[in-house]
Amino acid sequence: MILENKINPVFCDFELSPYKAEKIVWSEYRGILLEHGLRTRSVQEAEKISGSKKIYHPFWIGYYKKRKGYDFKALDAVSGEIQSVRMRKVFLKAFRQMN
Repeated sequence: MILENKINPVFCDFELSPYKAEKIVWSEYRGILLEHGLRTRSVQEAEKISGSKKIYHPFWIGYYKKRKGYDFKALDAVSGEIQSVRMRKVFLKAFRQMN
């Protein structure tokens, strides 16, 4: 893997609308509250989502030669963790956006 000294950040567009993102977050949060309520035998409700902000999260992408082709590894530039196979499709979609 070769890391260059020159940094040229690339930003990908947000594909989810704020409305759709809020629906997904709301559904997930309600599930978390329900699970917590079942464990603690208490009732908790969320009233509303008070706002959201877009953030860009940095990753380092390392390309390497693999037999007849090339592959890549994505490293979270904040935590230092290599991203799992589950994130691969996210990065492939981002690469298509960049071309």
